[in-house]
Amino acid sequence: MVSDSSFIGEYLATTSDILVAASISFTVLAFLIRDILWLRSLAILGNLFMAISDVTHDPLPVINFFGHLLIVAINIGHSFYLIMERRRAVLKPREQALREQALGSMDAVTAKRLFLLGQWVWIDEGTTLITQGQKPDRLYALLEGKAFAAARYRKVGELGPGQFVGEMSFLTNDTAGATVVTSERCLCFEWDRELLRQQMDRSKDLNAAVVAALGGDMARKIMSQNMRFVRKQLPARG
Repeated sequence: MVSDSSFIGEYLATTSDILVAASISFTVLAFLIRDILWLRSLAILGNLFMAISDVTHDPLPVINFFGHLLIVAINIGHSFYLIMERRRAVLKPREQALREQALGSMDAVTAKRLFLLGQWVWIDEGTTLITQGQKPDRLYALLEGKAFAAARYRKVGELGPGQFVGEMSFLTNDTAGATVVTSERCLCFEWDRELLRQQMDRSKDLNAAVVAALGGDMARKIMSQNMRFVRKQLPARG
């Protein structure tokens, strides 16, 4: 059996060995971190240790040395950009409230990007937001107030704070399956569909976050409809 001291003496005998071991440790840890800023910070440390290890060699492995420094510089630049972006990602009270109610686990940076693409609007009672059989040009998220959905002149559901209007049509790029009308004055956030889609096509992160939020809302609505259907089928208790 090899003792700990002999293992260290054999494999970590020089300063270069220790630096390489530290670099590998930081690199492995980076793959276990979800936060991109911490990931880049660990990548900086890992490559910095490798660059220092290169200096201990004679002659200096020039390509390796400057390659590690280049990776360090790139990650420092990206880290600076992330820090500045996070500082700008301070949500206003209404934005934070809608994020908590409708956007699920979307991070603040992505949520702020999403809010910069739309605007807040007050919508009067009795206003038709989307019409069945037509492709809406707006996507809405309710923060205050209520609305109802109707299909073929029959009420099929109600919408309230934290829910989207037109999400199914947006995800499928098809016409609306129901007409949605406000049942009271509502405070909504609205996006131009085409502008939002263009930005989603340019950013995989934004696309994934928006699809997850809309898909989650749609799934909850379907589950709620199914529960109402089941309750109607149950025999009344006498």
